[in-house]
Amino acid sequence: MLEVAGLGAPGSGLAMDRAGNFVVAWASATGASPGVFARRFTADGTPFRPALQVDTLGSAGPLVAGDAKGNFVVVWSGVGREILAQRYRKR
Repeated sequence: MLEVAGLGAPGSGLAMDRAGNFVVAWASATGASPGVFARRFTADGTPFRPALQVDTLGSAGPLVAGDAKGNFVVVWSGVGREILAQRYRKR
């Protein structure tokens, strides 16, 4: 079972590559580090690395899209309602 804090929040997203590896993005307004986060997992649900903090302002509505190679982009709504994005390449 995959458990990520905030995953059930509106706007959380998931994208998968052709090998079944996936990335989850979510927003959290609670805790010591509010913001938008993303985390990569293997096809069996094992985390690749710790979560990435994509944004530090506690913004909302993150969505994620990925390609077959494992690259991904997270898009979210900023504090002033602007649309922001951050692209990541598979390493």
